[in-house]
Amino acid sequence: MDIAQERVLRTVERIATSIESGVFPLRPADLKYHSAGGCEYCEPDGLRTRSVGRDWLRKIKDPALSSYVELVTAQKESQS
Repeated sequence: MDIAQERVLRTVERIATSIESGVFPLRPADLKYHSAGGCEYCEPDGLRTRSVGRDWLRKIKDPALSSYVELVTAQKESQS
């Protein structure tokens, strides 16, 4: 097995383990679009992105999510 295959396997295992243990929270794709203000035009798509973003920022501090947070943080950094 090469390095890429090992990395994919570890990632899938981590995701599966998180799901099995009930740790797979709703996470916004990109936090840069979450405004702090509250106006009727701030969320024109009606998808609650601001509240989802706020919830995510609160949830990432939970130790139960540490493995998942590490995974998605590493994924975002590798895309930069």
